[in-house]
Amino acid sequence: MMAKVWTVLALCLLVFVAPSDAQGESKSVLFVGNSYTSANGQNNIGNLFSLLAEEGVPGWTDVATERVTSGGYTFKKHLSDANQPGSKLHAQLIGLPPETHDYVVLQEQSQIPGFHAANSPLWTESLEAALLLDDLIEAAASNTVFFMTWGRRDGDAQNVELYPDYISMQLYLDTGYHLYAKETASSDRVTTISPVGRAFQELFEDEIAKGEDPLNPTSLFHSLYSGDGSHPSLQGTYLSAAVLYATLTGRDPTLLQGKPEALSAPDRDALLALAKRVVFDKPYDHFASIWGPLPRYPWVEAYTPPQGDILGIGSSGAQSTVYLDTTAPPIGTLEIGKEEDQAGRLGVLDGSSMTVTNSLKVGVNGTGLLECIGGTLTAGEVLVAANQASVGTVVIDGGTLDVQEITGGTGLANLTMHSGQLRAQSVGFGWEQAGGTWSLPVDGSSSEVDGPYSLDKNAVLRFTMTTPSPDSITFGSLTVKGNATLRGTIAIDTPGGLDLTEKNEVLLMVAENFSTDDLKINLPPGSTWEVVPHQTVLFALKLTFVPTSSSPVTFDPPPGPYDAPLEVTLSTDGGAMIHYTTDGSSVSQNSPSAPSPLMLQLTELGPHTLRAIAVNAFGVASQPSGGSYLLLAPPSVNASPGSGQYDAPLTVTLAADRDNCTIYWTLDGTDPSTKAAILYEEPIVIDVNGTYVLKARAVSDTGVEGPILTVDYQLGDTPIADVQPSDDVMEPEVTEVKPSDTGDTGVDVVVPQTPTANDGCSSNSSHPPLTLLLLLGLGILFTASRRLRHSATGKALKK
Repeated sequence: MMAKVWTVLALCLLVFVAPSDAQGESKSVLFVGNSYTSANGQNNIGNLFSLLAEEGVPGWTDVATERVTSGGYTFKKHLSDANQPGSKLHAQLIGLPPETHDYVVLQEQSQIPGFHAANSPLWTESLEAALLLDDLIEAAASNTVFFMTWGRRDGDAQNVELYPDYISMQLYLDTGYHLYAKETASSDRVTTISPVGRAFQELFEDEIAKGEDPLNPTSLFHSLYSGDGSHPSLQGTYLSAAVLYATLTGRDPTLLQGKPEALSAPDRDALLALAKRVVFDKPYDHFASIWGPLPRYPWVEAYTPPQGDILGIGSSGAQSTVYLDTTAPPIGTLEIGKEEDQAGRLGVLDGSSMTVTNSLKVGVNGTGLLECIGGTLTAGEVLVAANQASVGTVVIDGGTLDVQEITGGTGLANLTMHSGQLRAQSVGFGWEQAGGTWSLPVDGSSSEVDGPYSLDKNAVLRFTMTTPSPDSITFGSLTVKGNATLRGTIAIDTPGGLDLTEKNEVLLMVAENFSTDDLKINLPPGSTWEVVPHQTVLFALKLTFVPTSSSPVTFDPPPGPYDAPLEVTLSTDGGAMIHYTTDGSSVSQNSPSAPSPLMLQLTELGPHTLRAIAVNAFGVASQPSGGSYLLLAPPSVNASPGSGQYDAPLTVTLAADRDNCTIYWTLDGTDPSTKAAILYEEPIVIDVNGTYVLKARAVSDTGVEGPILTVDYQLGDTPIADVQPSDDVMEPEVTEVKPSDTGDTGVDVVVPQTPTANDGCSSNSSHPPLTLLLLLGLGILFTASRRLRHSATGKALKK
């Protein structure tokens, strides 16, 4: 295959971006498919894609589309047409000048991409045709995009065993389209998948998760299909166009307003949000190929340090998207989406780190997106949506954003946190914390949210409190300039404990109003919280600390029998000190102590009795807790019957001397191990005479191996002749799989059924001739004089 060259649509990602060309540029997309691509007349996917792209990408002023479609057409048929002078596809791919089409979107017949699971020759033909079509597209200096279709709503009646229902068909199709991309991609040219079918699947699974039936005629998933349950409805085609828009541009489809008149605004918004989630959730993931990991989308690039001290990320065309997966040298200024028509995105991935020493702006005049996904970004201040026309979004999902404060400009600013860590004193606009931990400063300074704040059920808001002197609590309070909705957890960290000898009250948060459904605060036992009026028009979250009893010590693992050696972890809540004994004697505050958690090593066989108490920051002790641990010797195994001479067949039963053990065995005299032996699951049957050495050992569930048991068996005293199987095995019949060539509606493509095999027995009941009996007798006498091979059978064993 000729070398592949990827045409980059985005402007240079990793230098300061100059203002965009006011005249913009035109784009051309060629759609090659069948009735799935041409469905819904003027509202076909090509026309809808043009509508969305011209609205959403300022640099694409004219987006032209061409379609080459025919009912039931396959890649193989399109390839034949492409090589036929005079055909429309030949004219579009070969007859036009190179670079006429920026993208060529390929859609295969709706069933064939999943036939790889049936080893169908139709799949082989399809893959070969995809490779050759991709060669023609490359020769035309265009880029290949595979249009992943969807499973039929009720499965495929013509292929019930392969496609019994929607989800089965969808999963097979998904794999098939990834195989097309994997086989056509190369080290210097990536083919792209537009994951439309995966968007259908996301909606299907969403409705199930909500307890709804996606096959109900009133569901949004059901509405994606036309009446035949196969072709797309207007909603299905609009979703297809939205996913393709996100795939080729990298821009947020939820910012779009365009739609066909017959499509409702709520359906439009739901479908655009679905397209965004499917494409944007994991844009940095690569797919595997023989060339190594390759990017999934044309607008994603790896981070390269800038030449100077300024890094600008943004493009007026397809969004510039950069991912960082290493430790980057510090830079002075980072601006994402500087110009009004630019869109840029930076992902700080797992294990990476970046430090911005001067200015970090997300959405200056255009659209900017900063994501901390496992990595760490450190800066003094982050400015989000600096100017009125800008959109800025910061997402924390498993990573860490460590800044002094996050401020908002006059544009549309967003902060989203799903998991990970945020270390910031203040946020200059309202936001919702869906997960993760927001840790406020430990120096006692006041923090602020300039708007409403929501702490969801999976999120943690962390305060730190100390007592520099007895009964003097230092902490950083939080002021919310709006309503505070608290449904998650407020964590109170007290490093070193609180030196409290009397009741203390603190005002932790102040807000216009509080909603505290399911709020959890990890206060010491006896301490309380409540919402109280504050300064006439405000409310405050007040905490009251009182000396009280300490939480008891817990033991992990709990008392009981275990293999030696054993590590036991003692822990308690609230940072209390743990006092303990290991000989069963009474425990007190004079006993040995250590901070929680405490780990004890038990090594000697036999009983060990542990006792412990916790002493909290108030000097109050908990109730004693503990128990006895019995450290066991390695497990042993017994065989029944024991060594001796027996008649075949012989059934041998193995048993360990205690529970929670696994037995491994061999019958060839080698020592059994977890890597070179047979797992004992049922009695061993030895049905051939001979001499056998059975070895077995038990392994506990913690991996402790017991001693090896050796048992010798002699079965019978007469060797048995070796028996060879016959060769008369019938070949299975294969039923050919054929697609329809008249359209996707009612296409009859049948997957081969599993054939039944002849058992090899003859129905002729006549007796063998005398000559044959005499020869058989001579054979028996001859083989009896030779030493015969003996065999024994167990589960999955022939010696």
